Amino acid sequence: MIIKFKCSNEFCDVQYEKESEDISHAERICWKCGSKLNIMIYTNEMTTCIEKQVKDNVDRWFKTEGIEGTIEMIERHSHDAVARLYEQELRRRGLKLKGD
Repeated sequence: MIIKFKCSNEFCDVQYEKESEDISHAERICWKCGSKLNIMIYTNEMTTCIEKQVKDNVDRWFKTEGIEGTIEMIERHSHDAVARLYEQELRRRGLKLKGD
């Protein structure tokens, strides 16, 4: 499983990931500012589910919006958190985006 650590202090930029099976020894305090670290756990099953949903959405949008419409829509929403996943899926399919 992947453990993502992010400092709870909005002015601190500490953020990193670790792969581990044991969270009991995970750091709880930010090494830079001493604030509490927020911990998020990602498992392979969750990643697989999200990747499948992204692929299914792109397939559906290709049918309803067309390839160009899908690319434009994803580029319009590039500020969204999941946009990176959609951009990766388009690149995997051999399509180029504006920033490429």
